[in-house]
Amino acid sequence: MIQAVISLIPTGVTIAVAYKSRKVWVALLCGILTGAVLSGHSFSGFFIKASTYLFVSFTDSERLKITFFVLMVAGMLHIMARTGANLKFGISVGRRLPNARIARLTAVGTSSLLFFDDYANVLIAGASMRPVMERHRISPAMLAYFTDVMATLASVALISTWAAFEISLIGGALKEARAEAGAMNVFLSALPYHLFTYFSILLVLITALTGRWFGGRKGEPHRINPPLAPGGQARRRDMIIPIITLVTVSFAGMLLLGSLHLPLGVPLSLTALFGAAPVIDALNLGVITASLFLAFFMIKDRVMGKKEFSSAFSHGVKGMWTTGLVIILARGLELTAGDLKTGYHMAYYFQQLMKPDFIPALIFVMAALVTVASGFSWSSMALIMPIAVQMALPSGEAVLYGSVAATISGAIWGAQMIPYSDKSVMTAAACGISPLYHIKTQFPQVFLAGIAAFFGFLAVGAGLPLFAALGGGAVILILIHFFFSKG
Repeated sequence: MIQAVISLIPTGVTIAVAYKSRKVWVALLCGILTGAVLSGHSFSGFFIKASTYLFVSFTDSERLKITFFVLMVAGMLHIMARTGANLKFGISVGRRLPNARIARLTAVGTSSLLFFDDYANVLIAGASMRPVMERHRISPAMLAYFTDVMATLASVALISTWAAFEISLIGGALKEARAEAGAMNVFLSALPYHLFTYFSILLVLITALTGRWFGGRKGEPHRINPPLAPGGQARRRDMIIPIITLVTVSFAGMLLLGSLHLPLGVPLSLTALFGAAPVIDALNLGVITASLFLAFFMIKDRVMGKKEFSSAFSHGVKGMWTTGLVIILARGLELTAGDLKTGYHMAYYFQQLMKPDFIPALIFVMAALVTVASGFSWSSMALIMPIAVQMALPSGEAVLYGSVAATISGAIWGAQMIPYSDKSVMTAAACGISPLYHIKTQFPQVFLAGIAAFFGFLAVGAGLPLFAALGGGAVILILIHFFFSKG
């Protein structure tokens, strides 16, 4: 118990400093240094550990690629805002949407179409719908909530960047447990058990329909940054074409790169291609191409000169440097969780208290807490999946499928409750709000869905039919929203 508590200290420090200072990158740095103190055991050990954590964080190629993608998108969005291209797009689309309800549903629908990747989802849907929501006086915090939750569709989509990763984790866990079940079969069978994802989407749909939620207060400022007046001859296409280019080239890049990286002997399928593709490379190919198109139209239409474009693009990138720093430093916090064996200690502690009926529910909580500790949902899934499969196998298929789904759902739940997860940072950036404000406003909705999922997993572990867990949770969420949500 003591070791489990100690392993969570860096996380506690990170959260406390984040909410006190409102600077997430400072909080992460404090969490990393705290982890170095706990794992170093001496002054020289602290120095070595801290240096290692920071060196690995700033040289991690995957995090640097993600940071590059975010900064490039930030540069594009700043150009669109400065020239008024996003304003013209918002006016054009907004005129076709008769009221705020249709605008909210359109935002949810747009996000649903980008189910193949969560990063692309939050950045593209958030950026493209932001001026539309602004026109209808809808809070950017609500838009951020919509896109953050709808991006979780990638976790239950057969054709997505998540599918192959989940299948590989399940396969590895089954192999380690010497189980005969196939990874694909378990993955498909577990899809109906992703209770948190389905409850979260249900709350999003209710919020979009009613305009009422638990995240905002009546009279609270929308915190919308008014776009600058259009300059030059900015047109709708200056926003539409780059975004379409970003989506198209990224999607095509995943297929192309996936085919090049597909191992010999693996049957050709969209799921296999998405699983083999280096996703962030495809997204970066898309954002570079889209930026070139944006530059071409800006210069061709004489909206901006070359020097002005370069200066404005750089200004947008500089405005997002703290976001990039958060993405990079979150890797350091993940390393402290690994050195302090956070996942192992939590799994061991829970296992001592656990009855078979409680396995899916406690796996759900465990995965969420490990994500809170590491700041990255995929690392949590990788840590917890083998533990979940080992513990659930003796208890039957329903508990196994529920535990697999609980691992993935819990990892997502944890990521949606912290301001330093990669997706929270990206969502906030695309919607023009701070990560702390994003989490503060979406937390009540996300936490409510998580509690409903927890009791749903308890019901599954107790042997109740899945439809009872889903239906009961859905009814309770609808009633709570109807009686207690605010406009």
